[in-house]
Amino acid sequence: MINPETLRLPSLIAIPKNDHVVPYGCAIALVDHMPHSQVINPGAGHVGMIVGKSARRELWMPFAEWVVRAHPQ
Repeated sequence: MINPETLRLPSLIAIPKNDHVVPYGCAIALVDHMPHSQVINPGAGHVGMIVGKSARRELWMPFAEWVVRAHPQ
């Protein structure tokens, strides 16, 4: 079992604002246990944040920017 509080690696947590699969209130609890994480809140739902019309702007571009910052060459 992994204890999120012991993780020290850079972490990005994407919590969509309109998720009906994993409600915001349930997902946000993870943030309290991962103090070294960055959080983004795409305005879509569970699937929409991945493939929706705003996915590139709200999830994929912030993710790409995070990867560059978190893992510089």
